[in-house]
Amino acid sequence: MKVTTFLYCLNSVNNTTPTETHITADGILPMIKADFIPTTFSFSFILGVTGLDMSKDHTITITFNDPNNKPLIESNDFNMPKDDKVNGLPIGAQGFMLSMDFRNTKLEQEGMYYTNIIIDGENLGNYEIYVARKKQD
Repeated sequence: MKVTTFLYCLNSVNNTTPTETHITADGILPMIKADFIPTTFSFSFILGVTGLDMSKDHTITITFNDPNNKPLIESNDFNMPKDDKVNGLPIGAQGFMLSMDFRNTKLEQEGMYYTNIIIDGENLGNYEIYVARKKQD
């Protein structure tokens, strides 16, 4: 199991057609620049994972943490239901894409924040984003 896609953005939209769903990212964020720190900021992330047997249910836990490792957002465990449309695909090609919104997130200080992803008890890593105050002229 591995993360194949992770990005922060201002907003994400799920576009569903009769045959599939696509996620569109709006305003990709290499970092967050806020007018003031502390502040609240709303943004999204998009996650893609492969190497999961999607004929089974999976449990996902997501946390967004500040530079002091304090969790600011905790998803608790949620269920990724099985997908019967993957029949015949090798496990390495199976997986999912999801997006999640972090609305009005308190950013108390500048520094490196991160999202931690855990699936079925396996920690898939931390995905960082730097938060800085915009320089005033």
